[in-house]
Amino acid sequence: MPDVVGTSVDDALAALRKQGLVNVTLNDDYRDDYDPGTVVGSTPPAFAEASKANDVVVVVARDPHVAIPSVVGVDEATAKSKLGDLGLTVAVKRTSSRTVASGIVMSVSPSPDRVVVRGTTVTLTISTGPRVVSVPYVVGESADNAMGDLDDAGFAVAVTTTPVSNNTVGDVVAQDPPGGRAAEGSTVTITVGVRQSRRE
Repeated sequence: MPDVVGTSVDDALAALRKQGLVNVTLNDDYRDDYDPGTVVGSTPPAFAEASKANDVVVVVARDPHVAIPSVVGVDEATAKSKLGDLGLTVAVKRTSSRTVASGIVMSVSPSPDRVVVRGTTVTLTISTGPRVVSVPYVVGESADNAMGDLDDAGFAVAVTTTPVSNNTVGDVVAQDPPGGRAAEGSTVTITVGVRQSRRE
């Protein structure tokens, strides 16, 4: 078996072919103490007896540095696959979002394009979608107070009006949904009483 450690891959393969050793497999070893493409080991080792039928494994130094890809906005499975293919370890944390759909990557740490070594842990923040929260019951409140309460609870507000003939002018006389629980950021429609126009 020729001594190919310290040579380039091409030179190593040429030396092996010269000895009739053609069943060669290349294994990558990500490290920074050798130039990328340099042979750092072999099986069988140098000077061991080997026949032409022997399987030979040549270990080649590869650059351990990779740039973190931008996976913000893609689904969790795709993001994990892209990072895993680069030899990066993936950690996940989850948080709610009113604007990002459930299962989509919201942020990456370290930040995209940063150069790290293989094996570095990259943390993905994954959206769980909007929280489901209680809908305040605002029927009977003034329109201003009702809109404030709904806004504080995290809801958008739509307003419709209906004529009323009593002392509920300016107050909420109906709402949809009327209570219960709904996704934070969703819309609650309130109906506000207005004065009936007088007939001529």
